[in-house]
Amino acid sequence: MSNGIGARNRRGRLGLAGTSVAAAVLTLICSLWLMQSIDREEQVKTELFWNGYAKLFYEKTGSWAGLEERLQSDRFMVAEDKTFALAVYGLDGTAKIAGLGNKINSGRETRKIAVLSNGAIVGYTQVGHAVQNFISARVMLPPLVSAVLIYIGGAWMMRRSQRASEQTERRIAAAIGEQTALMDNSRAIGGVNIHNALDQVGGLARRVKRLETVRRTMVADIAHELRTPIAVMRTQLDHAIQKGQPLPLERTVSLHDETLRLTKLVRDLQELSLAESGHLPLSKSWFSLTELAAAVAETLVVGTEEQAIQTSMDMDLDIRIYADEIRIRQIIINLIGNAMQHARQKLRVEVRLTGGQAELEIADDGLGIEEEELAYVFDRFYRGGGQSDAGKRGSGLGLGLAIAKQFALAHGGKLSVSSHYGKGAAFTLSLPIIEG
Repeated sequence: MSNGIGARNRRGRLGLAGTSVAAAVLTLICSLWLMQSIDREEQVKTELFWNGYAKLFYEKTGSWAGLEERLQSDRFMVAEDKTFALAVYGLDGTAKIAGLGNKINSGRETRKIAVLSNGAIVGYTQVGHAVQNFISARVMLPPLVSAVLIYIGGAWMMRRSQRASEQTERRIAAAIGEQTALMDNSRAIGGVNIHNALDQVGGLARRVKRLETVRRTMVADIAHELRTPIAVMRTQLDHAIQKGQPLPLERTVSLHDETLRLTKLVRDLQELSLAESGHLPLSKSWFSLTELAAAVAETLVVGTEEQAIQTSMDMDLDIRIYADEIRIRQIIINLIGNAMQHARQKLRVEVRLTGGQAELEIADDGLGIEEEELAYVFDRFYRGGGQSDAGKRGSGLGLGLAIAKQFALAHGGKLSVSSHYGKGAAFTLSLPIIEG
């Protein structure tokens, strides 16, 4: 078992390193292309400026005499550019009359532009740059940042998945030992429970296979979700650095939105991990589940008026529970928000008391969930795609329902779903009135 885990860890680290290197190379290529485009534009502007400078000098003095001294007196205009080089040639285009800055690098492509005065060529100007290091800090910084972010995020998720995988494998080993003893006892009394034991072991094997699939896709899902906000932030910052100007307010707002998106993603992952490991902190108190569900529903349903969604609330009883109100509110928001996305005309919210437990049922009249998808609705990172006209079903990271279910389990309750395809879906949250 340890050898298998070690081999998977090595393959995971190699894959993550390869992904990080590929992202860095791609970012470097894009950065180089962008820098070259900007350099070409700046080169054209600089050439036209100094050509006009030479033209004005010639028309003012009638000759090139004194141009060298004038250029030296105006050298402050290029004092910050240590690689700048300017050469002015006579009518034949070969004899250099004056120059400014360094010697032009012959290895770089530069052009001579004719200086026109009264429709006649009187000389040529050539603007270039001295030899410089092509790979600079501004070019290398974005690839390094993207590679480090992807590697850190992927390594964090790999550690989480590795711990879950190790715990599952230990449980499987213990379960197989128990089932082996059970099968031995069953054979001794006639083999009554042997088929049941084999079915349980088979179910554990299927669960291991499912967890392994989640582990393999986890890094790719996280990288995919991080790629877009990181790319937006990097592009905005690159442009600001290249122009040497502060970002305007509208672009600052855009960067702020992307940081909020990243913050929410990390917070959701952290809360889900805490809930699954049994370490989610709960601040319990007595409150009315009926009033909480009504308040959340009324707040969210305000935006459904334009969509013509009729909302009905069946809350005859005032049911009070002892639980974490903030966590329960988040469950209700996830369930009602999910129902509103898929409802066509009707949305129903019902609070009832059943078997000594408080139940909250949220139902919609959307297309519903296909039978083969029901088993995976609450799985983390699962995004169903069976609805052709419900494009929102496959959006996001697929954590909302997984978090809601884990919050329910942390309270000693459960979250279930029922659906008939074409008639809608109903999510039922069952919570104990009091759970210590």
